[in-house]
Parts: sequence; structure tokens; C-alpha cells
Amino acid sequence: MNQEFSFNSNIKINSCKIETLLASIGQEDLLVYSPTSLRLLPNIQINAQKINSSDFGIQKDKLDSFADGKIFRRIYSVGNGKTTDIAKYLAGKLKIGLSSMPSALTANVFFTNKSLLKDDRQSVTCDAKTPDEVIIDYSFLTKTPFKYHLYGLCDVLSIYTALFDWEYSHKINAEPIEPFIFEMAKLTLNQLLANIEVILQKDEKSLGIIIKLIMMSGYLTNIAGSGRPESGSEHIIAKHIENKIDIYHALSVALGILTAMEIQGSRNPEIVRAIKEFGFIDAIRSNKKGLSVLMNSYSEIAPRSDRFTILNNRQIEKEQINAMITEYFTDNSSIQIISGVGAELKEMPV
Repeated sequence: MNQEFSFNSNIKINSCKIETLLASIGQEDLLVYSPTSLRLLPNIQINAQKINSSDFGIQKDKLDSFADGKIFRRIYSVGNGKTTDIAKYLAGKLKIGLSSMPSALTANVFFTNKSLLKDDRQSVTCDAKTPDEVIIDYSFLTKTPFKYHLYGLCDVLSIYTALFDWEYSHKINAEPIEPFIFEMAKLTLNQLLANIEVILQKDEKSLGIIIKLIMMSGYLTNIAGSGRPESGSEHIIAKHIENKIDIYHALSVALGILTAMEIQGSRNPEIVRAIKEFGFIDAIRSNKKGLSVLMNSYSEIAPRSDRFTILNNRQIEKEQINAMITEYFTDNSSIQIISGVGAELKEMPV
């Protein structure tokens, strides 16, 4: 394990301009892109074969069919979560190199060896290839509103409730805890909490800290061999919401963290402060679909068979949901189920 472990081997910061790199790739290569990301790079002639991630989608069977018999020299991706998941999965299937170019730091997807895809309508986590290089071009990142760079920090904040669940499983089931991974996860979370003010300066230094934090959260799952260090009951709740509606992963996870803390009895003012300061409360409140799903289908949330959490022994109670919503989201407007995709989802590259 130690021989393969490196904290920053796949990050290249300002090693080249994204425009220059994209102009250099050829017909033997495959570019997986989000159209909103590519619009940030006008007037570039790209000769590679292309997949538009928004049109293509993340259905696993469709990706398997596409990969069958294909030969590419290398895969490049420009975008964020969905785009990178597609590129990682295809690179893993085809066993070829992958260069990833984020347009926003929305998740730790750039640093993990898993892809979140769809099997019919259900989300499934599939083995994938960690990008060989993650090319950070600050001039490119600054073209995206900074609030979206904060979204990746939800998979760092989730360490709090995930470690609670891990310790809980250790006490109930004697599930082993790997001390190195556990302590590194705590250190990563504490580094986030200690740097909230710096992050909120919204400058290049802030971006550098966010990159390191989401990198660490991703690498911890690779070392652990599962998402255990940063994925517990809060991600089970988030996945339930994501299976019902289109919602940013960060917002579903933020809702999951707030709900999980009520069930665990672990409410932490520092975690709550971070969720508020990073704008997640306001974003969830402005588009109430996530709250609506949680209010109307919390009884359907089931524990995972392969990961013991507080949800295995405690049901989510209506009073807990009401208490959480009253505490953080109450306003004068009603919360109703709304079908379709919210307008805000069109703003950010995917």
C-alpha cells in the first residue's frame, strides 16, 4: 500500500493552458466534455472524437456498449462530476490513460477510483480509473462562479458523520478501524474547519486549499478500499434523494449530514457553521425539491447491506426531519414536491 500511495502525484497545477492542451489532441483521442465547460473555452479547434456528457448520460449499459471494440490513444475530460465519471469509467474499461481538466471543484471525483453511474434509474458505484493527471488551470477555474468550487467540500464535511458511523459499527459489530485512515480522515476534516475564513476569501489560495482537501478525501477512500472514511448514513440519505430528483451532489450530501446528525445525536456547531458559510443552506432553501423529497419519503430510506451505520438500528423519525427543517430551513413558503430539473442546475458545468 505504501509504495502506491502519493498525495499529489496526479495533480499538475498551471502546467499548461487548457486551451493549448485541447488544441493539441488528435483523432486518435477521445474528449468527454460538458457543453457548459467547453463554452468557457471559445474559438478552439478540437480534432479529437467527442462525447457530450449531457447528451450521452451516465447509463452503465450505454457506456459498456460504447466501449465495446473501441480503440483510443487517450481520454481527456473537461468538466466535473458527471463528465469525469464517464471518462474514468471508459478509461478503466479500455485500460488507457486519462487526463482530467476540472472546470469547478464540485466533488472529489477527480481523485477516486470509482464512478457513479445509473443502472436503469438507480445510482450504482462502479470500479473506474483514477485520472493519471488532474490539470489545474487557475485561469480556467476562475471562469466558474466560486460558489461551485465550494461544493466539493461536502465530501470532506461528510467525514464527520461517516466516522461517527464507523465508530458506531466498531462498537456494535466489532468492525475493524484502521487507525491511520481514521486519523488522516479526522485531520482532513479539521484542516477544513480551521481554514473556513481563508477558503471564503475566494482567491487562488482558497482554490489551492480546496484542491488539497478534496484530493485527500478522495485518496482516503482509495487507500481504504471503500468510501467508509467519508461515506456513511449521510450519503445513504443523499443517494435516496438523488435517485428521486436531479440535484447537486453537494446539496444532497449537506441535507444528509444535517439529517444524520439528528439521528446520531451528534449535532456539531462547527459542521453546521461550515454548511451555512459555504452557502449550502441557502441553495437548498432556494430550490426546495431536496427538502420535499426528504419530507415525503424519509420512511423509504433503507440502510446499506454492505456498510453498517446508525440507520441499521435507528429509523428516521418524522420529528427528526421536522426539527432539522425547522432549525435550518423554515420560511414562509410551503415545501411541495416539484418534478423536473431546477433552473439552477443549468448554471454549472457537469
